[in-house]
Amino acid sequence: MPYPYPVLFQIGPFSVFTFGIFMIIAFLLALWVALKRKGEIEEDHIYNVSIISIIAGIIGARIAFIIFNPQYFQTFYDFIAIWQGGMSFFGGFFLALIAIYFYTKKKKLSYTEILDIFAPGFALGIAITRIGGFISGANPGLPTELPWAVFGAHPAALYHAFANFLIFFILIWAGKSKFKEKFAPSYLFITFLLFYGIERFINDFFRLYDSTATIIAARAVPILLILFSLILLKKLRKKNS
Repeated sequence: MPYPYPVLFQIGPFSVFTFGIFMIIAFLLALWVALKRKGEIEEDHIYNVSIISIIAGIIGARIAFIIFNPQYFQTFYDFIAIWQGGMSFFGGFFLALIAIYFYTKKKKLSYTEILDIFAPGFALGIAITRIGGFISGANPGLPTELPWAVFGAHPAALYHAFANFLIFFILIWAGKSKFKEKFAPSYLFITFLLFYGIERFINDFFRLYDSTATIIAARAVPILLILFSLILLKKLRKKNS
């Protein structure tokens, strides 16, 4: 694996990983934000969507990493040893969205309303997770001699973290301002996709990748997100005008 996650501490035979702790913190804070924004949606649905998202996210992230980096997987143990590193954000993100869709359909909830409720929490969760990734040595950056370099490389994970904290505050503002009156439901989630696509596309040029396939996916997906988001926002504005 490219970067096994460091152990924060051990309890008997069990190891607690630094990255795992930050994932838990990110999950809890994102959940807290969603509960504050739930409106008339029952709390149980917010909890259920959160749990479904984290499970689907981990599975999807692992599957996507395996697809683009098959050279690291020779045994069944390699497939399940997520503590040794190897997760792809986009794989986890898209599988989580699919899982949320099926849940909302089964419970007869508004898919777009649920996504808008969770949008700021998504950005906050990503920001915190990236800090954990930085501490764990994940998402290494390209070599640089800039004064803020860490061990001679761009702190790429921190770039992602800062950008997503900024997106979080933008979404909180957009959810409370007159901005929302100009758009139909789901505008907040689409705005998240737009800004995330922009930050991901820019910041990925400072990251170090170890396979051409991963580089292509990392550059292509954000471009598609940006285009998709701009088209949808234009349609949502027309719908509400």
